[in-house]
Amino acid sequence: MVLTVTVAAAVIVRAEVKLQHDAVVLNSKGVSLAETGRHQEAIEAFKLALHIDPEFASAYYNLGCEYISGQGNRRKRGQSGQKLISASIIQPILLCHR
Repeated sequence: MVLTVTVAAAVIVRAEVKLQHDAVVLNSKGVSLAETGRHQEAIEAFKLALHIDPEFASAYYNLGCEYISGQGNRRKRGQSGQKLISASIIQPILLCHR
């Protein structure tokens, strides 16, 4: 029984590590964090998603929204337009559906 729990825990840890590197998962995590008021953690999740996939329009959009909402610091709020423009260049229809 103890061995089974240990093996299961190891599998879960490996899965979590793998998922941490998936830009889509990180973007979804950022959205969930933002919705629960954990804005700084959301910003970091969006940034990491963009580090993994620099062409991920949804992550640019969500990061820009976090900056616009004032959850980032003042300097970052000034970058919100840049992030939203990046999103619209990569995927123009994105801003129309949000």
